[in-house]
Amino acid sequence: MSANQTLYNQQCTNLEHKASITNYCACIDCLRPLCPECIQDHYQYHISAKTPAAIQSILNTRTNCERKIAKAIEQLRKEYEQYDIQYIFNPDEILTQEISRMNEVKLQMFEIINIFFKQQENLLENKVKENQLKVRNIGGIFQKIESVIQQLELLRNSLLTSSDPFTHFHKACRLDVKSLLDRYKSDLKKSIKSKELGNQNYLFLRSHQRSH
Repeated sequence: MSANQTLYNQQCTNLEHKASITNYCACIDCLRPLCPECIQDHYQYHISAKTPAAIQSILNTRTNCERKIAKAIEQLRKEYEQYDIQYIFNPDEILTQEISRMNEVKLQMFEIINIFFKQQENLLENKVKENQLKVRNIGGIFQKIESVIQQLELLRNSLLTSSDPFTHFHKACRLDVKSLLDRYKSDLKKSIKSKELGNQNYLFLRSHQRSH
């Protein structure tokens, strides 16, 4: 018996069989370890229940679960990095640049125009403050993704090294990669969409700068 096989040298829970566990049913409704004597009965169970069996060797189950976890980690990282690079910005820099532009315009205007620009300055400051809160929300989503990735890394390591892998098989088989990705994609897109600054105000102010 190889070193890998000795990790799973557990006896079947059916004492009449007196055999070691060699297989696993990865069907989401089963998630059950099986010995050689269990397999035929388990196939009959699925035939009676009219459900597909997913009986695999212990090694294949571990390999498939590891691949599933790795795929989830890879796709989450890809999604995280895409938004991390594309959408992080410096609100303080935006505030400084826009107030500086407005001050240049104010010097060329009459007193009545100064009042207007003061109103715009206050509006801009409020918008940047609002967006700072939204950026923190995006940062919170990134932290959640990192936390999920860390949990998946831990599950993968436990899957590969544990002498009792069946609990980890249960978790990996129940992992819904598509739903996990869709949830964080949706959260990121909503936060990014709501993060946009008041572009109409910017365009209005810049058009005045160019005209003067």
